[in-house]
Amino acid sequence: MSLFLYNVLFFTATALFCGLFVMIMEWQRIPVGTKSLLVGVHAFWWHPITVWIAWVRLYKQLPDWRECCCILFHDWGYWGCETMDGKDGIEHPQLGAEIADFFFGWEYYTFVLYHSRHLAKQHNELPSLLCWPDKFSMMFDPMWFYLLRAELSGEIAEYKQNAIKGGFVSPTCSDWEWLHWLRNRMAQMAKDESANFIRKPLCRHSIKSS
Repeated sequence: MSLFLYNVLFFTATALFCGLFVMIMEWQRIPVGTKSLLVGVHAFWWHPITVWIAWVRLYKQLPDWRECCCILFHDWGYWGCETMDGKDGIEHPQLGAEIADFFFGWEYYTFVLYHSRHLAKQHNELPSLLCWPDKFSMMFDPMWFYLLRAELSGEIAEYKQNAIKGGFVSPTCSDWEWLHWLRNRMAQMAKDESANFIRKPLCRHSIKSS
């Protein structure tokens, strides 16, 4: 191998290594909510597809075009969030709700806002029709693919810690064991709660709790 070719390969490999190192360091600085939207559990290019499928399976009807739009952007508020379930993360539906309100009106504002059980309870409302397909969607997400994205974004650490604090899983449980528990819990909850909604052509997107 000529000295020239050796130098070219050496400097190319060095440049690639340095570039990869910089990318890794920069990735660590990106907020977890942003990473979740880019490649994680709430990936903008994948999560809405599984929510749409879950909607059809739960309600036995297709969502209308406005509901489809809301499914697409309902989690965009995670952008820039430093936590998934902390003070900033729990407010993530606000952005999507404001987008829905701007284009479709108040009914769709509550449709997106109350896909969060926390915000629905805070405002003395029941969760909207979007809540349960959102939870049920993980049943249409291959487990290996879900875990891969959760690991890439780093959000899995927060999710597992919350489950451990709640006493739902053992501190020594594996990622697979945690996900098995979560899938079973979300699936049962979605099936039970979605049965309370009677789907109509112009349904209420949330029902005032009594």
